[in-house]
Amino acid sequence: MQKVADEFEAMFAETMLKAAREAESNDGLLDSSETGTYRELLDGQLAQTLAQTQDFGFEGMLKQQFAGVLKGLEKQQAAAEAASPAGRAALRMLSSVESPLPGGVPVTAPRAPDSVFSAPAARADVGDLDARKQAFLDEISPIAASAASDLGVAPRALMAQAALESGWGRHVIRMPDGSSSHNYFGIKASGDWRGATVRIPTTEYINGRAVTVQASFRAYPDAQSAFRDYVDFIGQNPRYREALAHGANAGQYARHLERAGYATDPNYANKIMAILSGDGFDGLADEGAGVSN
Repeated sequence: MQKVADEFEAMFAETMLKAAREAESNDGLLDSSETGTYRELLDGQLAQTLAQTQDFGFEGMLKQQFAGVLKGLEKQQAAAEAASPAGRAALRMLSSVESPLPGGVPVTAPRAPDSVFSAPAARADVGDLDARKQAFLDEISPIAASAASDLGVAPRALMAQAALESGWGRHVIRMPDGSSSHNYFGIKASGDWRGATVRIPTTEYINGRAVTVQASFRAYPDAQSAFRDYVDFIGQNPRYREALAHGANAGQYARHLERAGYATDPNYANKIMAILSGDGFDGLADEGAGVSN
C-alpha cells in the first residue's frame, strides 16, 4: 500500500509539473520535440523524488478506503482455513465472482484475448511461448511488409523491433480500460501529437543508469494505424536518414536507429539483433542486404 501511495503521489506531482510546463511559452529558439522529451524525463524524475520526500496524504486515504476490504479478506481467509474441502471450493468460487470496492467500483477478471493484438501478459511454458512468437510474426507480417516497403526497409527489421517493443505482442501498452493501445514501437506522444495517448511508468536510461519515469505514449485504434504512424515517424524525421540508408539490412538499420537516439537503452540494437538471430526469423532474409548482421 505504501508503494501504491508513492506511485499516486508521483503521478500527482507530475500532473502539477505538467500544468506548470503547459503554462510556459514553448516558442523559444531552443525549443523542439527533443527538448520536450528531455523535459518530460526531468519532470518524471523530479516527481519521483517529491513522492519519496513529501507526504501528499494518499497513504492515509488508501488505508481508510480499503480497510473494510482488507478485513473482509482476512475473515474469508480464516473461514477458508477452517472449512471442509467442499467449503473451501465454494469460497474460491465466491471469491472469483465480481465484487465491488467501496464506492461501487466492480472488480472483474479480464476478458480472454481474441488475438496477439489484444492479448495481455500470461504465463506460458516454452512450447506455448514459441508458438505465441510465431503467431505474433504471422499476424504482423503482412502489415510489416507494407510498412517496410514504404520505408525501403527490410520487413524483418520492423518485425524484430515490434517484437522487442511489445514483448512479442504480450506486453503492448494497455489503456486505462484494459484495451490495447496498439503501440508496437514504443513511440511517445510528443507535443505535436494530436491523437489518443496513455500515460504509464517506463524505464529510461539517463547517464547509463536505468530510472523509472512517467511518460505519455501514442495510442492507435488498430495495428495498421500503428505501423502507418511508424512509417511517418521514421520517414519524416531527418535524424533517421542514416538508418533508412541502411534499411536493406535489418541489423545495420537497428544500429543506426540506436545511434540516432530512437531509444535510451544502450543495448537497444543488440536486443534487436538477438531477436533477429532467434527462431522465427531464419527464413526471413534481408532484402538486398550487402552487409552481414
